[in-house]
Amino acid sequence: MADSKHRKETRKKAAHDESSPGGEGRRPLTVGVIGWNSPRFVEAHAPFIELLKRAVASHGAQPFFYGISGVSDILPAAAADGHPAANGSDAGRIANYGLPARDMVADQIEIVVHQENLGGLLMVPWSVSSLVGMMMAAIRCGVPALFMPCYRRWGLFPGAAPGPTYSQCSMLVVLEVFGLTKLGAIEQLFPKKEKGAAAAAQAAECEPDEVHFAEWAGRRAVEMAKQNISPRRFFSQAAFQNAVSVDMALGNSCETVLHLSALAYESGVPLPLSLFNDGSKRIPQLVPVNRAGEFSMAEFQDWGGLPGLLGAIATSLQPSPMVIGKNIVEVAREHAAMRSSYKMSRPFRKHGGLGVLFGNLAREGAIFRVAGLKESSLVSSGPARVFDSEAACRSAIASKKIKKGEVIVLRYAGPKGSPGMPSLDAVERAIEDRGLGDSVVFLTDGRLTSSGRTPAFVHVSPEAAAGSALSVLQDGDIIFWNFFDKALSVRLTDTEIKVRLSRWKEQEKNMRNSFLYRYSKYTSSSSYGATLV
Repeated sequence: MADSKHRKETRKKAAHDESSPGGEGRRPLTVGVIGWNSPRFVEAHAPFIELLKRAVASHGAQPFFYGISGVSDILPAAAADGHPAANGSDAGRIANYGLPARDMVADQIEIVVHQENLGGLLMVPWSVSSLVGMMMAAIRCGVPALFMPCYRRWGLFPGAAPGPTYSQCSMLVVLEVFGLTKLGAIEQLFPKKEKGAAAAAQAAECEPDEVHFAEWAGRRAVEMAKQNISPRRFFSQAAFQNAVSVDMALGNSCETVLHLSALAYESGVPLPLSLFNDGSKRIPQLVPVNRAGEFSMAEFQDWGGLPGLLGAIATSLQPSPMVIGKNIVEVAREHAAMRSSYKMSRPFRKHGGLGVLFGNLAREGAIFRVAGLKESSLVSSGPARVFDSEAACRSAIASKKIKKGEVIVLRYAGPKGSPGMPSLDAVERAIEDRGLGDSVVFLTDGRLTSSGRTPAFVHVSPEAAAGSALSVLQDGDIIFWNFFDKALSVRLTDTEIKVRLSRWKEQEKNMRNSFLYRYSKYTSSSSYGATLV
């Protein structure tokens, strides 16, 4: 009896030791350092990755680097080489994978976390899709997670853009608002002025600020893992509302709306698109940033950066934790008195940079980009000119078949219809190249990431591939909109729309046994972030 009791206690102790982090005879606490498996990424980030691994090891945990697959939005799209994109454009099929890559990144991290029994995560994103996918994985897995954006090294990639885009910057600001990285991480986006952009981009070794950043991250990641601080606590209703408020003050990005919707869906937090309109009423645009280039994100830092912006809207924020150990309201109050160019009493624009419009053409919502537009574009109407493919749309624009005052409608460009919702920037460039930027309007169930000089309704939902009013729109139908009333409709009765839909047939896709085909079947509406369900 005594021997049996001893064996039970021994097994119980062994089981406890096996599952406990640290200590001799116990399974070591393992912190995963997650990056991209691209040789470009590994070569460019090798010094920084080694810093992170050493920092984790120095605080008593076992570092584990794992490179996952994905796509990049900082590299030029693959040229057409006999593999046209699924939506008929010549941007190359890779463009269709950008948005779905979020789900692919999240799925891979989920598998690695469970396979390797990771106790914590340090994640180094390389693009917007990877950043959002990593955030989705953190929510899903519940494993303590920190993000270490090191975008300064993006310039090392051949063909990379000279600097981060507005969407990339705005999503990093949102990451800081959720509190999953050190406040001030956005400073990593820009080279040090005294060194110059070219010198900083070619730096082979890590700079002192990167060393300090990595050391802090390694220590904090191990602390969070030992305390089992789940990232789910950072994705509360209050955190999402704070993110919307900051995005409004920053000037808004359609991409940010799409990604926030995906994160909210993953979190199970209600985030109806109407909340962005509510936020626009409370928070005016304080930062003169827009895609047209009048104000750069580097200047955003000079004006006070995110700390200054948080200080300006401190009274509109709700308590939400941050990995630095403080509440975002505390941080905002600390910076409320700092010298900053952001003043609620002196907004750059009284209304936000976008609005979400609803009506019989967009029952689930459509995003109207208004930053940089003339007041006359905010309330108007025009006849539809409808296209079912990007190629046909661009051809009509190039051959001067578009008339002034028309609403160029490009459908079947949404997450299901395209599939993958690749950016339609080439269409907008074609419009501007023809000098039509101020005289036509663009409407699509797809997305845009470029300048915003042309009035555009994007992410129209339900999309055409789902069977909606957009699916049966015809040339000459009158579309009217009112930004201030948040209305977007076509001059058709519900009965007329139903009769047309009775004759409508779903498009066939010759893409079976492919990831994009599965994505088209199981993706949610763009109003819910266009994520797999």
